[in-house]
Amino acid sequence: MRVRLAGHLALLVFVVGLVSAVLTAAVRQDAAAAPGADMPDGPGKDVTLRVCGVCHQPDRTASLRLTRDGWDELIGEMVKRGAKLTDAERAQVLDYLSTNFLGEAPHPINLNTAPAIDLEAVIGLGRTEAGTFIAWREKNGPCKTINDLKNIAGVSFAKLDAARDRAGCF
Repeated sequence: MRVRLAGHLALLVFVVGLVSAVLTAAVRQDAAAAPGADMPDGPGKDVTLRVCGVCHQPDRTASLRLTRDGWDELIGEMVKRGAKLTDAERAQVLDYLSTNFLGEAPHPINLNTAPAIDLEAVIGLGRTEAGTFIAWREKNGPCKTINDLKNIAGVSFAKLDAARDRAGCF
């Protein structure tokens, strides 16, 4: 009886240890997969994750490589859309993004190949509009001018037209 009890106790200790190891590994994996886990540490990271993470996955935002002026303009657009941050926080976000995700120079995006993130961030389309635009583009082929895009149902031509200096069909 005692041998059987000792065997069960040993098995129980083994199972508890195994479960503990699996749970610890899962917690570490979840922490590594947390939003912003792969973004560089630095001043302003926490503010950037908090403010930008309300609407965007941080890695999507950081995939843009803009000049400091480009980041400043994009942050301004996000504020117009409702992003809540103080002037001090805006400066921290701008410094963080322009330090860690600086592009060489502003350049227009090609509407014939632009991914959804560029259509959203550079042109100002909403997620649904960007998806609608990409579906239209896949069905109808490349545009020759922005004016070719006037009649896409569900996409604001006014936004496309206003972005002529930042986008084109080439």
